[in-house]
Amino acid sequence: TGEVAFLKGCLGMRVLRHEEFEEGCAAACNGPYDGKWSKTMVGYGPEDAHFVLELTYNYGLKEYQLGNDFHCVSIASDAVLRRALAAG
Repeated sequence: TGEVAFLKGCLGMRVLRHEEFEEGCAAACNGPYDGKWSKTMVGYGPEDAHFVLELTYNYGLKEYQLGNDFHCVSIASDAVLRRALAAG
């Protein structure tokens, strides 16, 4: 996806794992949806020792209602800035 390409190409993160699920999570892992969904963990190192981002995708949805769960991610790195500027 475009998000993963940005996180890898500009921010230098890597995909740590990807999982596919056929039905919703009883603990609302994928929000208030009960259909097929996926989860991709991205970051700079292993989940047990580094901060990681969890990207969820719910198949079949054309848009999401704007919510308040995500505000920002701030990364201070000269290497990240160089990659972002090079990417335009």
